[in-house]
Amino acid sequence: MTTLLLETTTIKAEYDSSFNRFGHERKYDSNSHEQAESLSAGCFFNALLREWKDWSLESVDSHKKWLSGQSISSDWQPPVDAEATASIPLHKSNYRLLIYIKYLSISGRHQFCKPIALVNQKDNTITDLSFIESVQLIVKDNALWNSDAEQRQLFFYRVKRSVENMESVLELRKNELDQLFSGCTDFQSSEQALLAGHSVHPTPKSRDQFTSEDSQRYIPEYGNSFQLHWFSIDASLLEADSVHEYSFHELTRQLASEDPEFSGRFPGDIPEHHTLLPAHPWQAKQWLKNAYIRRLLREGQLINYGLHGSQWRATSSVRAIHGIHASFKLKYSLSVKLTNSIRHLLPKEVLRGKEIHQVKYHTPLGNDLKSLYPDFEIITEPAHAAIKGENGQVLPETMMVLRENPFNRETVNQCTELLASLTQDNPAGEPRLINLIRELAVKERARAEAVAQKWFGKYLSKVIEPLIIAQSDFGLLLGAHQQNLLLRMPEGYPETVYFRDCQGTGYSHLARELLQAHLPLADKEKEHHVSEQLGNRLFTYYLLINSTFGVISVLGASNILPEKQLLSSLYRFLDKLRKQGRRDTSCLDYMLDSRELWSKGNFYCTYCNINENTLKNPMDVYHSMRNPLQAFSEVAR
Repeated sequence: MTTLLLETTTIKAEYDSSFNRFGHERKYDSNSHEQAESLSAGCFFNALLREWKDWSLESVDSHKKWLSGQSISSDWQPPVDAEATASIPLHKSNYRLLIYIKYLSISGRHQFCKPIALVNQKDNTITDLSFIESVQLIVKDNALWNSDAEQRQLFFYRVKRSVENMESVLELRKNELDQLFSGCTDFQSSEQALLAGHSVHPTPKSRDQFTSEDSQRYIPEYGNSFQLHWFSIDASLLEADSVHEYSFHELTRQLASEDPEFSGRFPGDIPEHHTLLPAHPWQAKQWLKNAYIRRLLREGQLINYGLHGSQWRATSSVRAIHGIHASFKLKYSLSVKLTNSIRHLLPKEVLRGKEIHQVKYHTPLGNDLKSLYPDFEIITEPAHAAIKGENGQVLPETMMVLRENPFNRETVNQCTELLASLTQDNPAGEPRLINLIRELAVKERARAEAVAQKWFGKYLSKVIEPLIIAQSDFGLLLGAHQQNLLLRMPEGYPETVYFRDCQGTGYSHLARELLQAHLPLADKEKEHHVSEQLGNRLFTYYLLINSTFGVISVLGASNILPEKQLLSSLYRFLDKLRKQGRRDTSCLDYMLDSRELWSKGNFYCTYCNINENTLKNPMDVYHSMRNPLQAFSEVAR
């Protein structure tokens, strides 16, 4: 409790400081504030309504009938574009919240409209609320999951900070919105265009330990770049490993030698027995607060060269960064809480990146998958390092990973887009995917619905199929959520697909059988060697619920194609794959026939201040939701 109270106090102080600087002294455009609240409300209420069951859905007709029978001020009117109303009771008072829904999604991500209304059930008076006011009432009511006052206070401040962070970005980039949602793009631009963050999360842009200045420099959506902070360290004090043809020691020297700003030579003399460490500049400051690290510097076992070299840019995950010139991207431990977890790399996570690299390049399984799907590429993480502490154990805050970088070639960098940026809500119009489809329709002189069906068909064959086959025929579980999928679309349709972030990978019993003769994967103690049920639930959450249902919701909300048609196409496609005779149909059976699917509880996780990365059982933060595909299974029977 003491730790949580300290955390709450620290967050509040940081929030008040940044709010005074950027909320009061620097006046934002009121439009940016409204846009930030609207985007935040969409993320927040989609998460809440998906996870929490104590609310009711009313049709717009029944709601209007109720309104007509009440003595309500004539100057208050419900939104004309509302399709339904979510009624949330506030149990500690005689009030309820009305959340108006302008698009009710079958696949689970709704679109909302203003105002949020507060109904006094004693006299049936209605008051408009801002998004933050509605959150405050929900938190004060304390009718959600078990949590204490400090946890609720911390949650509320994180919501407020997330809105403020989003508002700051929208104000900065308000003149770029047309370009971001309609113009040409490339890998770096798309990575830095995710303005709203996770689309089903109560605090999509919270980052506890970053000041406003830190955010503007290191958060991707601000569009900025920075140099690396370079160190070298006595190799005996470094835990480093590589399954690449070159060692970690050789690879970091390669990073320095290929940097055009170094002119082929790193500044300063590096002791022969030292290994270069390119650190994230924000995390380097955290290292230097550590007394042990400072002692290594005094003793010359660690040398601080400072900021040098070419500019790097944060990608959408914040802790993975990209240099257009470099052979590898870099992924770091960051001592900051982003959405559900403190972003420290863990030994079990870096192991996964190296294993996937070996599977991809050194096994028949990897060769077979590449032969079947040459346009699907897994981006691996073949090397890692961390500084050893005084007891010989690694310091988790110093861990870093080298990730393959296919986006250092202009032909690949151009026209490659992050799926999450493609489908995110546009604060001033339609999502980028919808604008793309309308543009293709004009270019091809075709109906928008025909183009949308063609685009979705390409998504099924280029994205869904290789991931499903990797799971069902090879036992590879790839956590393919929207921020882990990159689509190269030179003609506007998915052509090449990149999966990244090996932290979210695992193996079923099938992979362990297929790889046993080639890699030592038979250790059942490894957390990513999962049971059939757990693997199927996690894989389905990422690929179907997070990514594919997200695409379907966007297309449906645009009124280009009805969701039922898209879900039917998805069902038929998956069922066809199942009927072709897979080695393991258990996951396809779960996807197509289960009445319920399991979805991650981002709201619960945040509200109860749970660090997702340290859970022994990831399903502790999952919840059941209706499976929109199951209806088609009943028809097929």
